Amino acid sequence: SSIKSCRRERAREGERERKSGLESMGERENEREASETGECSDTTSVSRSCSPSASSTSSDVEDAEDYKKGGYHPTKIGDTFKQGKYVVVKKLGWGHFSTVWLVKNLEEKDGETGKEVFGAMKIQKSASHYTEAAMDEVKILKQIKEKDPLGQQPVANLLDWFEHLGPNGKHVCIVLESLGDNLLTLVKMYDYSGIPMEVVKMVARSTLAALDFLHSKLDIIHTDLKPENILLVGKVPKLVKKKKKKKSSKKNKK
Repeated sequence: SSIKSCRRERAREGERERKSGLESMGERENEREASETGECSDTTSVSRSCSPSASSTSSDVEDAEDYKKGGYHPTKIGDTFKQGKYVVVKKLGWGHFSTVWLVKNLEEKDGETGKEVFGAMKIQKSASHYTEAAMDEVKILKQIKEKDPLGQQPVANLLDWFEHLGPNGKHVCIVLESLGDNLLTLVKMYDYSGIPMEVVKMVARSTLAALDFLHSKLDIIHTDLKPENILLVGKVPKLVKKKKKKKSSKKNKK
């Protein structure tokens, strides 16, 4: 189960947040099943990505007050984007900067299998500083795409990006490869008591490979590496806890 390390928090972006009075945070769109979270997603969101500390009363639901001019774009299942190319299937997550949605590509099929193509679409808030941050992210993702056009490296794979005009303004939309749970979900599955060593090795190997690729090939430094920002390729299966059998003690006969 290889992973995709897919976030880079820029120092100047953090500076903009502080100057704007925003909470300092890293993009971490917590991607989870909509049925479990009500949704992520960094990214990243979910997404794939799918993020962060926000001013909501519940960690699973974004603040309704942020659906305003400069804020989130009101989105629902069945909505279409980019002249009907993408249709929204379900919500993956949300973050302080954006909401993340699973979308189906209605214009393309997988070249090898002919199956439908899905992606994790991040819809950024429309205020100018959020748009600027999104364009910075697009720039980095495009650099990664140029160096890894086939998506063979364990890093974020950009599929598409575009701008969408809505009632709250113009939103940058970023479509990424749709991935599974984040690493924190796996840690929680083992009740924070430690995951198996062979899994630790696989995650560490993929994470180090991703960082090496970003550092050596692109001069990009990942400054927000944490379990929430490391996405697994698939969903984490739910474990069935086995009850421990009590050892029968033999009484010594006197």
